[in-house]
Amino acid sequence: MFDAFALFGFELFQCHIHEVHSCAASVADSTAPVNLRPSRPTLSTSKYIFYRTNRLHHLLPYAQHTDDGASILTTMQAHIIQLNIAWEDKSANYQRVNELLEAATISPNDLIVLPELFDVGFTLNAQIASDAAGTTRVFLQELADKTNCTIHGSRAVPDPDSGKLHNCATITTPGQSSPTCEYAKFHPFSLGREGETYAAGNELKCYQWVSGDQALTVVPTICYDLRFPELFRMGLHHGAQAFVMGANWPTARIEHWRTLCIARAIENQAYIIAANRTGNDPHLSYPGNSIVVDPKGKVIAELGDEETVVSVEINPQEVIDWRMAFPALNDIKLI
Repeated sequence: MFDAFALFGFELFQCHIHEVHSCAASVADSTAPVNLRPSRPTLSTSKYIFYRTNRLHHLLPYAQHTDDGASILTTMQAHIIQLNIAWEDKSANYQRVNELLEAATISPNDLIVLPELFDVGFTLNAQIASDAAGTTRVFLQELADKTNCTIHGSRAVPDPDSGKLHNCATITTPGQSSPTCEYAKFHPFSLGREGETYAAGNELKCYQWVSGDQALTVVPTICYDLRFPELFRMGLHHGAQAFVMGANWPTARIEHWRTLCIARAIENQAYIIAANRTGNDPHLSYPGNSIVVDPKGKVIAELGDEETVVSVEINPQEVIDWRMAFPALNDIKLI
């Protein structure tokens, strides 16, 4: 195994780190804007190999092997809830999420992903969207506690600096009193006037999805972020092995959605787990088409327009193996 790394010029270090869930205190807790050359995070899971190239630093799960040297391919389970969001009706959407999950096969430590602003839809009504009272945060935490899973949800969080809201991905894990991670969308959708209600975020975030002895470094993104590959490349510099995205992506541009999800997976050699809404709001129709793409760009799960839950196996070892076999990330020159 070590000879294989040496062939690609990697320097190897074995790290033993103990806390879980936070990708790095400097990333998850910092209030400073992210630079184009962000500092590399320290992962917080039990056993990792750190390999360094001339351009890029990564922390990846230590590969497990049998006595004869074969890789042990253990997997994790992710579930996308493709929701027909009830317009500006939080209680109805909470109820529907619970109903859909009751019909799914969920195991402890799985990852459950919800669409962008699943609680209200893509509304510009700040008074209705705002989670200042914390009802959506409480719902997401209770969902994590009830399922014993990592919940990748969404809500609108007041921004005291601008007086607007932040369109946030909110991640909750069991037994916590506050979100494990919260990412404010970098790119409000200007054509849809999103910036009138929602201020742009300025911090890249990442978190650890931990399941048994497996862990995956996840960078959250949201909907329109998908059109900006530099954000994903910055996430890669922070150790991303998967990008998880909630969206309200409309029918009119759904071919862009599918193409860009596949492209982001290929160019970053990472998983894309993307939950889109389905149904209609007063302004647009949404086709669903939630999708999961593996690090080679293969679509391993894809929905139509039905309201449902899709479950898919995620294998962190596939990220490691493909990055070793085809080390394109070593040739990054610009970002």
